[in-house]
Amino acid sequence: LTSTQIYTHPNEQDKHKAIENMDRTEGSPDPI
Repeated sequence: LTSTQIYTHPNEQDKHKAIENMDRTEGSPDPI
């Protein structure tokens, strides 16, 4: 693994979490 791959991995997870949060906000509001 290169340093860039290791660095972008958590960023990808944050992206997925952000997308999930946006979907939850646009859809039915679920209490977290």
